[in-house]
Amino acid sequence: MKFIPRLPKDDVNVSKKNPVKEAVYLVAGVFAAALVILTIAAFFIENLIVYLPASAEVFVFQKVFPSCEEGGGGHADKLEQMRAMLARLTGQWPENPYDFRLGVVEDKDVNAMAVPGGVILFTSAALECGFSDQEIMWIMAHELGHFHHRDHLRRFGRSALLTFVSLAIDSSASSSTGDLIDFAAELAAKKLDRSHEKAADLFAAKMTMRLDLECLTSVGVMQRFQALDNARASKFFKYLSTHPYPDERIAYLEAFCREQTPAR
Repeated sequence: MKFIPRLPKDDVNVSKKNPVKEAVYLVAGVFAAALVILTIAAFFIENLIVYLPASAEVFVFQKVFPSCEEGGGGHADKLEQMRAMLARLTGQWPENPYDFRLGVVEDKDVNAMAVPGGVILFTSAALECGFSDQEIMWIMAHELGHFHHRDHLRRFGRSALLTFVSLAIDSSASSSTGDLIDFAAELAAKKLDRSHEKAADLFAAKMTMRLDLECLTSVGVMQRFQALDNARASKFFKYLSTHPYPDERIAYLEAFCREQTPAR
């Protein structure tokens, strides 16, 4: 065979595939890989961080959040009432390892949250929107459910993981790729948060029933949140939410209360 020298073709290093299609595949692959990796990492955090002793948690996070129990402003009297309610609730949890503290943060959104270290925070709006004492008691029981299941630590661990990943990406990748992976990570975490909220709802319903509070108090709380939640109506934002939508929560809490009625 005779060798005939010749120059290579101009397109020898150019893919024959559509570049737009290749870009779509690349972006989809990055998104899917990030979602899988971060979901696996979140799974391990979910199952390991719960072994942190409560005493170590309190020691560490009292340093981080030293003044969370302070404040309250014009809500000092209400906080004092709530501490008495909280004492009744924790009496239903004999193995409780925390010395719980209550606090108020100024915020226009109606919310309450479990903070690592044994702190339950209410927003000022939550104390001013007209919740009854029974409803506030149920909300505190819901937050105790998060402490009981160590959800607050799981959420903190995932946040720390996502922060670490985001910093690593920002230093080694384009901002658009980093934003994409951050978004994938948030979607992976939010599904876990919604399952934790349901478990805390049912924990609160059982705890407050042992104190002879009406089971449907939980439904009343959710109906109030439903009235405040009109701005988030689309299914897309419903998926992005860290909490189940109020209508979902009302449905499973009503079902739970119906199951309890014959036994009472």
